[in-house]
Amino acid sequence: MSMDTDDLEMVIRKHKAAVLGDPRAQFELGEMYYYGKSVDKSFNEALKWYRMAADGEHLEAQYILGLMYFKGRGVEQNLQESARWYKSAAFKGHVKAQFNLGTMYDLGQGLEKDVVEAVRWYKVAADQGVVAAKYNLGVLHRSGEGVPKELSKAFEYCKAAAEEGHVLAQRRLALMYWNGEGVEKDRSEAMKWIKRYASNPGKFRAMVVNVALHISLVLLVILAVFLFLWWMI
Repeated sequence: MSMDTDDLEMVIRKHKAAVLGDPRAQFELGEMYYYGKSVDKSFNEALKWYRMAADGEHLEAQYILGLMYFKGRGVEQNLQESARWYKSAAFKGHVKAQFNLGTMYDLGQGLEKDVVEAVRWYKVAADQGVVAAKYNLGVLHRSGEGVPKELSKAFEYCKAAAEEGHVLAQRRLALMYWNGEGVEKDRSEAMKWIKRYASNPGKFRAMVVNVALHISLVLLVILAVFLFLWWMI
């Protein structure tokens, strides 16, 4: 990658500071290699500098290391190592790491499945505004997994997430209004949320395709029955 004099001098400065052990410079150098800013993009090189920064207690670097180990970027996928870095960042207050750690406990990825621990981290993340954490709490309160089954709480969490644009929460909320789960049955409110769900990009198309597939199956069944009766005659 060609770069102008100013970019070259900036890269040299950051590299010198990073080599001298500055966690911030190490993190910024990791960012440059991760996104290919002023240097050739390299996940391997990014991982090296992120790890140095993370060892120096750089919070965002610890979170990104968790992400890279989870996705296998610049390194072979290692869910245990991903969970270790997420946990390190989560205990220091990194909200995305807190949510991701909750998810790993919930699904048993890199950690022994522990829904009670997942709920703990989801609540921490939800209290800081993570919409997906609110939805996940709604799902768990509805099923009673890791928490007491409370449909009213499930409704509250799903409604909060739906109002902030979480697509799956909007779908779940529509069903809860329709069936009267955790809230008084309200078909008009259910239709309102079905429309909001369908208005999301890609969702309406998916619904149309799904309906078309069901119609096609019905037509095939009718045709099969007709052919069978015709053959019997």
